[in-house]
Amino acid sequence: MPTNTPVREPARRSTAWPPSSSASHAVSASKRCCGSTRAASLGDDHWKSVLDRHDVTVRAAVGRCGGTVVKTTGDGVLALLPSAGAAVRAAERVRDELAADGLEVRIGIHVGDVDRRGDDVSGLGVHIAARAIAVAASGQVVVTASVSAAIAGQAAAFETLGAHKLKGIPGAWELFRLADTPRDQA
Repeated sequence: MPTNTPVREPARRSTAWPPSSSASHAVSASKRCCGSTRAASLGDDHWKSVLDRHDVTVRAAVGRCGGTVVKTTGDGVLALLPSAGAAVRAAERVRDELAADGLEVRIGIHVGDVDRRGDDVSGLGVHIAARAIAVAASGQVVVTASVSAAIAGQAAAFETLGAHKLKGIPGAWELFRLADTPRDQA
């Protein structure tokens, strides 16, 4: 007996990228220092505990400052924070807490447009923060002029590092190092 039940075609997956949204954020990127050298000296099991300590510390500091960790990158973290001041406070906490445990990081911060794509982010702002890390020495927080300008008048002191070419980024970028001066004395 024939039925009049409609035949359903299988759902087709869209190959188009999901829509993106763009907004200005403080982008903080961090990288653990001496990763492979230290990993080899500690052994895999102990190194995993060091990485776990790093990730827990970063997530807590970023969360306390109102931000979110977008992703871990194997030897670092990419986070978005609601303001330049929040990014600097989170960076100070991460740097200081991990240094107390004998783990040094390099951190780069930039304020700029970021494209959200699902659970990930992209855009020039992300690349600039990542490139600022390359200028940072072990234990340093390096920021772009956009960060320095955005937190003018707040308790943070910066030392100029001058203009730098950032790999793959057009132009020269004025960079600053977050001074080691305690925040209450800045």
